[in-house]
Amino acid sequence: IKRVLLLSDPTQGMGSLASEECDSIEAAIDLAQELRLPLEWIPVSSGARIAMDSGTEKLDATARVVRRIVEFTQAGGTIHVIVAGVNVGAQSYWDSLSTMLMHTKGALIMTQGASMVLTGRAALEASGAVSAEDESAIGGFERIMGPNGEAQYFATDLGDAYRILYEHYRYTYVVPGESSPRGIQSGDPADRDVTLDACDGDFARVGDIFDDETNPGRKRPFPMREVMAAVVDRDGGALERWRNWVGAEMAIVQDAHLGGVPVTMIGIESQNVARDGFRPQDGPGSWTGGTLFPLSSKKVARALNAASGNRPVVILANLSGFDGSPESMRKLQLE
Repeated sequence: IKRVLLLSDPTQGMGSLASEECDSIEAAIDLAQELRLPLEWIPVSSGARIAMDSGTEKLDATARVVRRIVEFTQAGGTIHVIVAGVNVGAQSYWDSLSTMLMHTKGALIMTQGASMVLTGRAALEASGAVSAEDESAIGGFERIMGPNGEAQYFATDLGDAYRILYEHYRYTYVVPGESSPRGIQSGDPADRDVTLDACDGDFARVGDIFDDETNPGRKRPFPMREVMAAVVDRDGGALERWRNWVGAEMAIVQDAHLGGVPVTMIGIESQNVARDGFRPQDGPGSWTGGTLFPLSSKKVARALNAASGNRPVVILANLSGFDGSPESMRKLQLE
């Protein structure tokens, strides 16, 4: 597996980004494009360098990187970001442009204690704005980036982050010159009866979900993840993306192997899910099974875009439709 590795050096000026660092980042993106390889980026940076002797030169340089990231990703290039420390200002912008826009395919993995913030805690307090006790509380995975869907995977440390990234590569990595990720020689029998798999909840087996005797009219809710686990190759693994996205729980996105072929599998949760936090009067009291709400719709759209041109998508459809409440319409459901 070949790729281009880009590392910050926080021992030099808190990892601040002068024009020379920006030139190096552009060169790394150029190399990844030339070799048709993904770019792996492990940033720890205080953002654009602020100095009295350089004026706005550094902002011009960071803007050039913005342009290069957008050009590279729109042309099909992939940037994977592992946030293993504090990212401030321009670096946080770059992380988002690389992995959060609707056309991007790269993974964003955050480690425990890492953060992506626009402005640090001390600067926020000095300006009289709303702050928090530390950078993690402003832009860490647990309270901010995981629940809002901007960070896609959580890792306990850098080693765990690379374990996740290597697992992600199992389903997504394309060797230069080839058209799609390589399959595996699965030992899972093609004629295995998935209905015999055990199922948690009200059903003893997955097959009971589809049996008129145990589930008349197929009206009873069931655990979709159990069905997905039964369908995918037993020896192919499965990696769930955006699992901590609050409000998007009705859509389940996993990368896995099916018949040895890497696929993105999308399932629609069948069971009602309780809502956390504030609930407006014109919105549903819980996320209803078999229904797509705005953030679940967005998760499906991001999954389809991430897989597009790379691997097939398999949808286990248990969908009655979109939610059309005033709240959902106000939150861009049609978009």
